[in-house]
Amino acid sequence: MKLLIALSFYATGSYQSLVGQSAFHNVSQATVSRAVGQVTKALNDPTIYHKYVRFPLEQQDRNDIKAKFYHTFKIPGVLGCIDGTHVAILRPHVHEERYFNRKGYHSLNVMIVCDSDLQIMCVDASIPGAAHDSSVWQSNPLSQHLISLAGSGGDGSFLLGDSGYPLRKWMMTPILNTTEGTPQQYYYDLHVTARNTVERCIGVLKARFRFKKI
Repeated sequence: MKLLIALSFYATGSYQSLVGQSAFHNVSQATVSRAVGQVTKALNDPTIYHKYVRFPLEQQDRNDIKAKFYHTFKIPGVLGCIDGTHVAILRPHVHEERYFNRKGYHSLNVMIVCDSDLQIMCVDASIPGAAHDSSVWQSNPLSQHLISLAGSGGDGSFLLGDSGYPLRKWMMTPILNTTEGTPQQYYYDLHVTARNTVERCIGVLKARFRFKKI
């Protein structure tokens, strides 16, 4: 029952609608809240979380992901696409200004990295909403992992990010203000098309889990 309650809340985003449903007619709002908290905590347990959200550490796993990206978008070396999205929270009592984002509400700035199949390989929901996407990225352990990978010779792997991220060997960003018909414009078009993968991934999350304001 707890799992059913939690899944229903994740899908609708409403405590009240659950309490009013016939399937939950004997369930109070306090019970719903408690069930959601317990199930959410269980899903975040490392033994479960890392079973489904994991970045490829083995060379062959990275090669497989890059091959799929190349097959679809014709860009060699792409290991994933990265973007940030805001998840609304209640106004915090401490350091409120750190959570007030540029869109005018309190949030967490959630970093997401996905592959070409929209599978999430890394997510960081620990950073306050006032932080810039690049700051979220630089504070995440994955950033240091890719730096170390590149420093040890690397394998030509990199992420695709928008212009809000720093251009690095392991982070390819778009070339802005290009001229039509140039190689730079060709690269820009390929980059935008491929990086749209993570935007679609976030869109799927929005549609599937309506308890978030993203």
